[in-house]
Amino acid sequence: MDKDTQNISVPENLKPEDISSGEELVPAEVAARKAREGEFTPDPKQGKDKSVDTTAGYTVSEQGLVNNYAVTPEVYEEQKSSVQKRRDYTMLGVVALAVGILLIGAAITVNLLA
Repeated sequence: MDKDTQNISVPENLKPEDISSGEELVPAEVAARKAREGEFTPDPKQGKDKSVDTTAGYTVSEQGLVNNYAVTPEVYEEQKSSVQKRRDYTMLGVVALAVGILLIGAAITVNLLA
């Protein structure tokens, strides 16, 4: 025991049921949620194995507190191979180069005619 708490006198008429363990203390947000939504009911998706549904991005504790976290995106295979992508980007580059050459040629032609 701590030196400061050894000298605390307990009244003789104190009954054991009058002593508080602190479990009746409820955080303000939990009390407000209970007043707003009623008593907490477990998520039916959790089932008997108590596994947690992680697709929503949050969990709710038994006290009603929300725990937010990042949702991991679903992993998928890439549809196009790197060879197909390289061919697509090469064709895009050729088209962009042709458009650039045509614009420069049109600008030179307009400049010469003016």
